[in-house]
Amino acid sequence: MADVAERETIRATQILLLLAKEGPLNKYHIWKGVAKHELGTEPTILTTIKRLEYVRCIEVRRIEKNPRGPKPSKYYDLTLRGLTELVARLDRLKLKPPDVNSLHRHLAEKYRDLIPDVFAIWPEMVEAGIEDLAQKRLRLFSIRFIREEQRMYGKPERLPPVMPPPPALTKINAWFFLSPDPFSVFADDQSDTRWLNAIGNSPTLRETFMKACCDSLRWSLRDFKSRIDVMVDVPWEKDSQLEAVRQKCLDLITSVELLAQLEPPRDYTNEQTSEPSTSS
Repeated sequence: MADVAERETIRATQILLLLAKEGPLNKYHIWKGVAKHELGTEPTILTTIKRLEYVRCIEVRRIEKNPRGPKPSKYYDLTLRGLTELVARLDRLKLKPPDVNSLHRHLAEKYRDLIPDVFAIWPEMVEAGIEDLAQKRLRLFSIRFIREEQRMYGKPERLPPVMPPPPALTKINAWFFLSPDPFSVFADDQSDTRWLNAIGNSPTLRETFMKACCDSLRWSLRDFKSRIDVMVDVPWEKDSQLEAVRQKCLDLITSVELLAQLEPPRDYTNEQTSEPSTSS
């Protein structure tokens, strides 16, 4: 039974990979693309496609006239859930490192709108020499997305007709992605140091991180202030100390707004220093 479940998982992952590389595709081309891997008969593969659509891993992107029959042909591609499922399961396909690298670069370009904060800076992470670490982080974020969705909605077979993404994971933001080791991704301090040094030495990554920090802090402070505002307006709560906290919060919001407007620190690592000229 375990072998059957594992085979179904690999078959579904292979379908997601095919769509990531070549989608949108219709069911006929998905079947042809997966059948060469000997992962099941045509009815089995079509059943897996149907299940992936049911659990919102794939969706119809366009409908065209079918030259082989009266029914229109539906063309499918990955959703955000399908993308995270693919990233989380890539190790099952046993791809070679060069293939894994090229696949992630392709995903970052093709599905930039699904995870814009992270995929927009993927080329900079490649250039900074931390592509392998970024891949580990993306996998951990994908697993977190899936678990959070399961926590909210239960098993995939019980998904509701309308299923918005989990509120905390509507988008994977740059601040949390670039922050020091949020999920203990790295097994050693050396990898964590390499990650932080690469961000610090890249003007683009450093600026992105600083801006994302300000955005996240601004959101948190405004959320906190809104809660304090409710407490201040309650008749039984006239505590001057609470009003002082509210004012401090307003001051902090103002400070963050000013911080966000500052120019990022200048990068001197690639500049040559020269001796000051002396006038005779």
